[in-house]
Amino acid sequence: LVQDMLKFEKNGNETIGKITPIDNKNNSQINQLPFSCEYTLLEGNKNSGSRVITLEFNPLFSDLITTVDSSKEEKIDFKEVCRDPEIVKQMKAQSQRQGSYNENRGDKIIPEGPKLDKNKQDVYPVFQWVCSYKIQRQENKSSGFELTSTYSIDIELEPYCKKRAVEDGTNRIKPTHHNYNNPYSLYCADPFSKRK
Repeated sequence: LVQDMLKFEKNGNETIGKITPIDNKNNSQINQLPFSCEYTLLEGNKNSGSRVITLEFNPLFSDLITTVDSSKEEKIDFKEVCRDPEIVKQMKAQSQRQGSYNENRGDKIIPEGPKLDKNKQDVYPVFQWVCSYKIQRQENKSSGFELTSTYSIDIELEPYCKKRAVEDGTNRIKPTHHNYNNPYSLYCADPFSKRK
């Protein structure tokens, strides 16, 4: 999970340094599960900061433990998702509804990247993803382009999974998740596959 987080958090060539377990069970000030891990990020030999990740332990019954079969499901890469034409189409539609984007004028959507929106307290972490983007506006022909502030959009993943399935020649057309508390466990899956 730390490795998954690092893919989205790191800047440049950062790597994971020391990982230390933290026991929070006697600390009433911390609203966390009893266990978490603190880890440092290293850039070369220099410490570039520390992060904390909360761990959740769930019992797994042997009949529920399955390995990922890449013919039936593929992990979703959010860095790729936020630049995908299907998601950019959603960004355009949202911005047109809000009146902040005019394609006929020459405006352009500039996708930025994925982020977990921690303000979404009413949804599980796996559904907290948003894609951020900017709009490059052309006010008039002589003034050139102007970049506006950053916007974000909730992601509708089904069109993305369907498009990928067509490109890959698979039936992985439906978005799904393995663990709703793990935001990195989203997959495009084949809803017609049968368990062995």
